[in-house]
Amino acid sequence: MTRTVDTPAAPVLEKLTARRSNSLSRDEKSSWIRFLISLHYRNPETLSGIQAKLGALLSAAMAEKPDEYTTIKEGSDPPTLTEWVSQHDPHMISNAGKLMLPQLIDSRNIGQLIFEFHWWTVDFTASRVSLLTSDRPLVMTNGLQKERCVIALPLSPRLAFFASKDPQTVRTSIERTGMTAAARALNESVVMQAAKHVYGVDCAHLRFAENRLRR
Repeated sequence: MTRTVDTPAAPVLEKLTARRSNSLSRDEKSSWIRFLISLHYRNPETLSGIQAKLGALLSAAMAEKPDEYTTIKEGSDPPTLTEWVSQHDPHMISNAGKLMLPQLIDSRNIGQLIFEFHWWTVDFTASRVSLLTSDRPLVMTNGLQKERCVIALPLSPRLAFFASKDPQTVRTSIERTGMTAAARALNESVVMQAAKHVYGVDCAHLRFAENRLRR
């Protein structure tokens, strides 16, 4: 994952934090999209769910046509394909989700949708509160295929990445509510979807984070 996801995304992060989103090449945008998608999947809960689902599907598939196994099994083989797999590759079912993870992260369908969005960064220096991040930092609203979909990711305590089909609506909303209210709204989303950990540079955020993590 580090070689194919994190390392290619690192120089893109440098460009984004330098407010140079308009200079990204197609390959750089693809690398950043792969990193964004990975943030959705690379956590214990999501991975456990994927493994459980794929493991169940794999077990069901192996038990679906027992006659096919019966015709090829040898005398010393166990009576079912499931038992044979348990003997010869005991981690096959439990690792199914991990083996599928790179394909999920490199999804062309999802990637193409994000690629066509407008990308920009917002400087929250004028906000009275700094930005937070968490163990689930990627914010996505309304679904990727919806016209009003917004993707947001805090990059630093004062800078956030945004992507949307309708950037003007997002910009207008931030201008209307003000930078401080927009920063608080982003913090609210980031903290509310956190599983265990929230990170910030200002101790004044501690009560804000604790109250929302309890929910």
